[in-house]
Amino acid sequence: MNKLTDRAEVERLFPGNEKRLADIDNKGSTLVGDVHPESVMPVAGALTPVPGGVGPMTIATLIDQTATAAERLLIAKGAAIEKVRVDLEPERRAEMMKKSGRRTVPQIWIGERHIGGCDDLYALDRQGGLDPLLKAKP
Repeated sequence: MNKLTDRAEVERLFPGNEKRLADIDNKGSTLVGDVHPESVMPVAGALTPVPGGVGPMTIATLIDQTATAAERLLIAKGAAIEKVRVDLEPERRAEMMKKSGRRTVPQIWIGERHIGGCDDLYALDRQGGLDPLLKAKP
């Protein structure tokens, strides 16, 4: 969910939008989504606003890109990959959450070692720890 708390920023992004200004004055913030509706209407066929946050397509696209980035790194290193679609297998999602303690995807394991998410994988690679793990994996 995206929030704006700066009145000047709200006035700049949403000129004349009294509801958003009232939100800032009354609640200290206003919720915003992915795009400024008035600026995209000339080129968009339709908008499906999600009040208070980003839409499901944005979330799905970001998750897909994150998983693809992790997969790309592992493939470049010659690793064999087993993908588990926790969105299609709820019991596997519960298992992933129990094993990792995390709710986000992707979650990456090398052998029995939990690495974490995509950022963790890339950090491990930058620190020089990924190659030895991949070589040691049975």
